[in-house]
Amino acid sequence: MGFLDIVRVLYIAAWLGVLAYTTSGVYALAFGRPRSGDPARLVVAGFSILQIMFASRAQWFPNNDILWAGLYVLGAIWAGYTVLAAKAYGRGN
Repeated sequence: MGFLDIVRVLYIAAWLGVLAYTTSGVYALAFGRPRSGDPARLVVAGFSILQIMFASRAQWFPNNDILWAGLYVLGAIWAGYTVLAAKAYGRGN
């Protein structure tokens, strides 16, 4: 395992920590009583999942172009959701 592989694993671990931190807000938003910061936690959780997927793809599937294209499409969709959530959250809805 080379230096870049070690850095990539640490990067994935960092984003897994972010995902673990935001999970309670996502769960409350989906199944419980949402709090004021939960929409922002959902956006951060989705972004952390994308980061984990991008780093994992480079680590375990380096030559899979279809997966790479799919991650770009998923990232674009999530960017659209982030803008909608930011607009709604910024207005206090």
